Amino acid sequence: MSGRRKKTLKLNGRLDSAAATQLKHDLIARRGGDLNVDAEGVVSLGAMSAQVLLAAAQAWRQDGRSLAIGNASAPFSESLRLMGIGADLLAVKD
Repeated sequence: MSGRRKKTLKLNGRLDSAAATQLKHDLIARRGGDLNVDAEGVVSLGAMSAQVLLAAAQAWRQDGRSLAIGNASAPFSESLRLMGIGADLLAVKD
């Protein structure tokens, strides 16, 4: 074990296009370390916010870091499914 401590970002509410910019800033602020994203409080997920999460997952992989989404709410998971985004692309864990 490397001893790296994971940061946590808790997502809540509607992650629509209006929330995408703030989500991007929240993720950028936590870049450079491993990150757990708690999606339990998400009531809806729009395409723009999903795109931000996909870009973050790719950035974390390129950095050799871990980004894992846990406690995915049913609306979060269903939105990913409807958009054709496999949970494996975002390392979603229920």
